[in-house]
Amino acid sequence: SHKITVRKADVSVAIEGPPIKFAGSEAIYQVAVKNSGTAVADNVNLSLQLPVGARYLSGIDGGASAGSAVKWRIASLAPGGQREYEVRVHLGAAGLNRLEIQSQAVASGTANCVAETEVESVSDLKLVVNDPSAPTAIGEQAVYELHLVNRGSQAARQVKIVMQFSDGVEPVSFEGCDARIVPGQLLCQPLPQLGPGEQATLKIKAQAHQPGAHHYRIEVTAQDGDARIVSEGTTRFFADGGRGAAASTARRAETSIPTTTR
Repeated sequence: SHKITVRKADVSVAIEGPPIKFAGSEAIYQVAVKNSGTAVADNVNLSLQLPVGARYLSGIDGGASAGSAVKWRIASLAPGGQREYEVRVHLGAAGLNRLEIQSQAVASGTANCVAETEVESVSDLKLVVNDPSAPTAIGEQAVYELHLVNRGSQAARQVKIVMQFSDGVEPVSFEGCDARIVPGQLLCQPLPQLGPGEQATLKIKAQAHQPGAHHYRIEVTAQDGDARIVSEGTTRFFADGGRGAAASTARRAETSIPTTTR
């Protein structure tokens, strides 16, 4: 009889990532490749399969994108050896995103592991107001341009825009939306939806019938969730022959709360 010591490589893989992310954001996944065997694992081929809409950013030395996967090779992994990677991935599609890591080596066969991330879509409305850059004379029209853009990954639905003026100023005309004018206010008909990346532009004209610093307020709301934007400012109007102020408008910082939908 004769004793024979048999050594074998045993390669395993693991992947962990965030359980929830928002569409369009970056996610970090911890990937580990380990040889738990008693022999060296040579030529370990690895593949990270990405979900639809995802894009590999960085984290794997020697990694090369091949379609929807990232592939690389470990030339040699000693017994008890381990390689760890911090993989950054851009997630673009809402829903359940699955990332699968797979290893294949002649000495140890194949191994795989899966991480799942629930990706939620969100609408993100941004309002920019271009108001008069100089004092406006009574009887002349002050022009306000409103640019509303959806920076999110989900359409914002039933978007309402209301512009209000303080006493002494009345809106007189508008462009870019269906609206009605009531004393001191412009009430736009709700936009059915504003898709991701889409922009709505409104031009509103107003006249003052008394001089002074008059305030305006713009409020934007959406049906889904509790998205709300408020922008306020001041426009100075002067009577013919009067002296105008050096600055016409001081706008307060706007606030925006994104809408989140599973």
